[in-house]
Amino acid sequence: MQLSMSLLLVIILVACSINSLDEEKTTVTLASTVEVNPAVISVEKGPEWSFRFTPGPFVIWVYPQMAFWLEDGDGRFLRTLYITGGGKGHFKNNAGKNEGEDDYFKEMLPVWSTAVIKAGENLPTKELPYTDGLTSATPQSDYDLELDLGALPDSCRILAEINRSADHNEFYTEELTDWIGQPSLVYAADLQRLPDQPIVLQPVGRGGLPSEGLGFHEDLERINTAFAMVKEIRLVFDQVQP
Repeated sequence: MQLSMSLLLVIILVACSINSLDEEKTTVTLASTVEVNPAVISVEKGPEWSFRFTPGPFVIWVYPQMAFWLEDGDGRFLRTLYITGGGKGHFKNNAGKNEGEDDYFKEMLPVWSTAVIKAGENLPTKELPYTDGLTSATPQSDYDLELDLGALPDSCRILAEINRSADHNEFYTEELTDWIGQPSLVYAADLQRLPDQPIVLQPVGRGGLPSEGLGFHEDLERINTAFAMVKEIRLVFDQVQP
């Protein structure tokens, strides 16, 4: 009996340390052979960045998923720059439910996934995940993303989509949205190469829910705590390209 109780205590202590919150800022460096327009995207977390989920003795921290991409001046998708953990083919959603690959991306990051599909490109799958040039493990706190933007047209902008599951509010209830909670938020900024001056992305819309049509929606009236997932998303060019 004593051995069983000791073993149970060890299991509980180990379980409580699983997915413990890491407050350290990280740097994500994407593998690239392009070396054109090198830049750093800095993501500063807000008070609603993470969510503490406690099923039984377990402690699980839920973090937002993010995707970054470029589009031209006419709103046409150019290329994906980066996607967090789901890009490696991990398709269990943040509420712990198993999702099909299409459903996961369409519900978690509907604006990015719709743009990718519309452009005739592939979303990552378990069999064909994105490479280290486009993805990494999901950062747990503030992070700097080091990457090469590649050749840029005269007119383009960078977009970021962010979503953290289980952030329900009085409008986006669990009954209405299941595990998603408040819809994804889309941030964007025009790309202008200004030395030593950060380009700050601003919220421009949200992703749609399955019940209202996936893709981009401009209305943000019913969003509240989701705005506090991040304090700031900014981009700085490492050097000004001619």
